Amino acid sequence: MADRPAGVVGTLGALRRGGTASYDVRVGAPPGVGPEPCARAGATRWLPEWDPGVRLDTVRGVLRDGPAAA
Repeated sequence: MADRPAGVVGTLGALRRGGTASYDVRVGAPPGVGPEPCARAGATRWLPEWDPGVRLDTVRGVLRDGPAAA
């Protein structure tokens, strides 16, 4: 999981210079995978991926309590 964003961040860092050096790397992660491994790999944003039909209460729990609620 964390090796994907690390590879992307490394490639982008090698290609971008000067005014284009700043960027966000957003990573989607399955339920139960929090933002920590993504952040260590260089991702700046973490988005939970939801299976179709996920209960609204589950989504609200993550919004309220953080990724541990997934």
